[in-house]
Amino acid sequence: MSDKEFTLPTREGVKPQTGPSMPHLQLTNNSDNEVYEALAEWLFSLEHVEERPTRVSIPSTRAAWIIESYEDVPSGLNREFTHIHTEPGPGSQHISLPKNVASEVVAKGWGEYHPINDQIPDFDLIMVFAPRDNQELDVTKSITMQGYRFAIGEIS
Repeated sequence: MSDKEFTLPTREGVKPQTGPSMPHLQLTNNSDNEVYEALAEWLFSLEHVEERPTRVSIPSTRAAWIIESYEDVPSGLNREFTHIHTEPGPGSQHISLPKNVASEVVAKGWGEYHPINDQIPDFDLIMVFAPRDNQELDVTKSITMQGYRFAIGEIS
């Protein structure tokens, strides 16, 4: 099953600055603490998701993992399907997405491709920019939900 009709509004404002190399981090225009906590609380409340230490980012990062007992994670996809950065400023996240969803996120200004994305053949790895307010939080949740649905095999 795929989700070819996923569309986003265009993100307003200036694109945040991000680091040019690894670790790939957002340097400006991060979330305030209230928006960041709302995103984290929502993410870690999703069914089949647990918060665990990251295996792929800096130690302070909060990683969302599909629980081990869930057996329908697509082949080649890491159970750590997304993580939220807490520094240098909170709220940005890296997430695995179907290629059509990732291209929409990037085209509408909500994120950018990870520096290693060209090494991944079956999906895209992107940084979703930190939401700056509750309206942007809703958009970020809709993007994250696409990554979640991808991670549990609902869309391809």
